[in-house]
Amino acid sequence: MDWILGHTVPRSVPGVSIGLDYFTYLDYAGDVALLVQLLDLLEPALLNFSDEASKLGLQVNWKKTVVQCLNDA
Repeated sequence: MDWILGHTVPRSVPGVSIGLDYFTYLDYAGDVALLVQLLDLLEPALLNFSDEASKLGLQVNWKKTVVQCLNDA
């Protein structure tokens, strides 16, 4: 998972700031949360993540993929 995120996150996910901290993703075992400030940035990030995962024979389960908005927009 670290290899995939290392090849995905720097290129496509600008991340979010929470207080003084800056996050681009959260991962645990086989789950990943990509954090973006704009919805327009999410699709390319997910597709790039999927492309990098496929290089290792992994697939994104699009049925389990969830988009969650954390603001009022």
